[in-house]
Amino acid sequence: MNKKLNFLAIIAMVALIFVGCDKAEDLPFYDAGVASNLTASTATLSPAVTDSSNMVVTFSWTSPKYSVDSNTYKYVVQIDSTGKNFAKPIEKIVTGKRSLEMTGAELNAVAATLGFKLNVLSSIDVRMISSQANNNEQFKSNTVTIKVTPYSVPVTATMSPNTALTLTIANAGNTALTFNYNATTYGNFPVSYQVQVDKSTGDFSAPQVFNFNGALSGTVSVSDLNSAALNLGIAANATASLKYRIVATIATSPANKVFSNVLTNTVTTYEPFVYLWVPGDYQGWNPGNAPQLGATLPNLNEFEGYVNVGTGGTYEFKINNAPNWNNISYGGTPGTLSTSGGNLVWPAAGGTYRLQANTANLTWSATKVTWSIIGSATPGGWGSDTQLNYDPVNKVWKLVGVMLTAGNELKFRANNDWGTNLGGDLNNLSYNGGNIPIATTGLYTIILDLNSPRKYKATIQ
Repeated sequence: MNKKLNFLAIIAMVALIFVGCDKAEDLPFYDAGVASNLTASTATLSPAVTDSSNMVVTFSWTSPKYSVDSNTYKYVVQIDSTGKNFAKPIEKIVTGKRSLEMTGAELNAVAATLGFKLNVLSSIDVRMISSQANNNEQFKSNTVTIKVTPYSVPVTATMSPNTALTLTIANAGNTALTFNYNATTYGNFPVSYQVQVDKSTGDFSAPQVFNFNGALSGTVSVSDLNSAALNLGIAANATASLKYRIVATIATSPANKVFSNVLTNTVTTYEPFVYLWVPGDYQGWNPGNAPQLGATLPNLNEFEGYVNVGTGGTYEFKINNAPNWNNISYGGTPGTLSTSGGNLVWPAAGGTYRLQANTANLTWSATKVTWSIIGSATPGGWGSDTQLNYDPVNKVWKLVGVMLTAGNELKFRANNDWGTNLGGDLNNLSYNGGNIPIATTGLYTIILDLNSPRKYKATIQ
């Protein structure tokens, strides 16, 4: 019995050996493959807009010779800036075929992603990594370097009207110019647009700018165009030639800009202020030589200015809308204006008044003021004012030989109170403006000039 069992066991073991040998022979054998050789159809590329849909370069490579169906071979083409060693490459995946074709638009998108400057010759490195479909047996090809000049899509702009413009403060809120233009692209990045304005003799190196963001049209108001012209150095009430262009900027790469054609016109500017005159007994009832009140946008009915009134006389005055007696002349009662009322009267004896008038609601007020400085740079710090003195010869507020300390600040204020204070730019002081810094410790002469209404200025030297 045992001999029969042993014989059956031997037969079973032999059968297993033969079955095992058959399974081993059925397993497929995979060759390790070889590295491919990569080539490019050209070494230098300067595509144009017309090449956007055309094939401009073909990358080809030899077979990696894997012993499987070549239709399953996986190829990853990597593109990077030359010298970056493919640290953050752009990748294009190809399956089955041994080439990659790129259109002008596709190549331009690659250049944009790599941060290349428009219309400037740059260099890219290209290599290919082959593998089987499951990413096994990866081989890197040689690296091919080609030169590329990215192109820009031109921007063509139109402007309406394209005739001479006479700007007026009465139309300040109206549209002066409308611009329309086509889109440009560089890769898939957003683009912002602005119009630059310069004198006809300028080179756009220091233009005035209006931002239109991502829109393909934009408008410029009469007020904004007038301000741009004045900021370019064109005098008020003067006629001059201006030129305009649209600038498209790639949002992620501000160095990449596309400029449109240049448009031109002539404009006649206006003074961005309107004025009233304040003749009175204090100055001989001479409106042509009277102090002025000023109003500016957006409140052309709200006037103010500073008037110094000497001691003596009747203290009566009028408010005229022209430097003569031939137009509107406001009189009235305390607080109220009227075109048929009697003379207005200063509410106190001589001194300097902040005079305010509203020609829409026909009101007025006059507040007698003195001026001082206050702040950490001044002798009294922020707790005590240092007074200025009125200079009647030069018609300014003045302080000579005051010690100011470096690294500190000051402001001007009226009547030792924060209700009326001036700060900010010394050449264009504004109510409630910022603190004025002092850079160097020393003795200073301070002059506050309030003669030009709403264009107040000071010197500290």
